[in-house]
Amino acid sequence: MRKQLGEVEGGDAPVFVIEVPVQLKRCGMAVRLVVRPAGSPIEPEVDAGLVALIGKALDWFERLRSGRADSALAIAEQDQVRSAYVTRAMGLAYAAPDILHRMVRGDHPRELTVDRVMKMLPLPLDWEEQRVVLKMTD
Repeated sequence: MRKQLGEVEGGDAPVFVIEVPVQLKRCGMAVRLVVRPAGSPIEPEVDAGLVALIGKALDWFERLRSGRADSALAIAEQDQVRSAYVTRAMGLAYAAPDILHRMVRGDHPRELTVDRVMKMLPLPLDWEEQRVVLKMTD
């Protein structure tokens, strides 16, 4: 039960109730409490790491498709990363275009970080299944 302004059980000090819209934001190992002005919409936050991963996946896929690279191993050697990383990350090239656009805009579930997405790859080939797996069905 919410107390009215000035009501206190067993005391005469006034009680003030202040309601403020807040958002929890993960910052590395810490969690911040972000306070926003009342009525302000929560704006999407672009995850630069996720955008970079999408860019790499599309670039690597295009190199293979166009013949500029003949294997994931060749791409890995050129970009100085592991071939398993190239192969796994390229799975994003098969994601539905609307999913990629939402990720680039920051309009995706907050739990979809680079690490989480990498663990989810490869995604199902069916775009509807991808939306379900990534919780982007709305």
